[in-house]
Amino acid sequence: MIQAVYSDKRNFSKHEARHDVRIGERLPINWSLKGKEINGTGRVCNISASGMMVEARTDILPDKDCVLEFQALLQGQSNLLPPTSRLVWSKSRGLLPRRSLWGVEFVDPQPEVIDRLHNRIQQKVESMISVQKILNVIGWILLAFMTVLAAGILVVQAVNYNNLVSASNMLLASSAQQATLYKEVQDQYVILKGEYLQVSKELEETRVILFQLQLANGNLTQEMKAVKAKLKRDNQKLTQQLREVKAKLDLYEGNVNNMDQAQLALSMNRSGLRSIKTSLRQIKHQAHLAKVEAQQERDRILLSLGNRGLVIKEGKPFQPDFPAPNEPIPPKKVRIDVEMVD
Repeated sequence: MIQAVYSDKRNFSKHEARHDVRIGERLPINWSLKGKEINGTGRVCNISASGMMVEARTDILPDKDCVLEFQALLQGQSNLLPPTSRLVWSKSRGLLPRRSLWGVEFVDPQPEVIDRLHNRIQQKVESMISVQKILNVIGWILLAFMTVLAAGILVVQAVNYNNLVSASNMLLASSAQQATLYKEVQDQYVILKGEYLQVSKELEETRVILFQLQLANGNLTQEMKAVKAKLKRDNQKLTQQLREVKAKLDLYEGNVNNMDQAQLALSMNRSGLRSIKTSLRQIKHQAHLAKVEAQQERDRILLSLGNRGLVIKEGKPFQPDFPAPNEPIPPKKVRIDVEMVD
């Protein structure tokens, strides 16, 4: 048990100046007021060769210069504190409940206790000096690192600034080039749009011409079919007439008994031949007219196909593509043998 006693004002003023070095401590202790049944727990916050500061776990503020008794709770630390001390000051610890700070002054400490305190304080001071040196070295290292880092940052900022200036110049040049390209593209677009409209107009005209050609081709095909049907009918009629004439000739051959009958048969044959010749001339005339009409229609189609009716184009014979008829017209071969008998 450590006792605290009263001391005079001179000692208090002497130690209040705090000429001794203080070190931080975390020593748990028990405390009690001498002559009173008031005690509690706490811890030593800092200590020096002349006194210490205690954090007591109580909301009681003892009277100034009262005697206190302290007991260390850690093993091996009971002989560290002087045997007598007194309360110099006390105050509450902020907003924390049941906490108060006390300033305690040692009175007439024993030499061995003072030596132990000095040794502990010296060790703490040396440790603090070592830590301070280490912190100083670390600080200088950090300062050098920060200096190098700052220099690097300045260099990077300079490089970034140069890059930004270069990028800005390139952006301006690119913007100017882009504006020029946009103007050229816009001009080309206008030109191409005009050409497209012209080509569209020509294509529409070509479609109209193609439709007209298809319509004319259909009309020509119908006319050719009509001519073909007419020629076929005429051919059938002529064939029938030839068959009748041949039948009459067959009847007349070998059936004549006298000259009167022969002359009558000859006159009949001559009359039939005249009518046949007349029919043949009419058929030939009609065929000629049909051929002329077909040749005129062919010339009209050749003129519409783009060669102006000429048969030579680019040094080569011009052969337009005519639509093939659905059914080819087979050639008709008719042979008429007529023998005049006086």
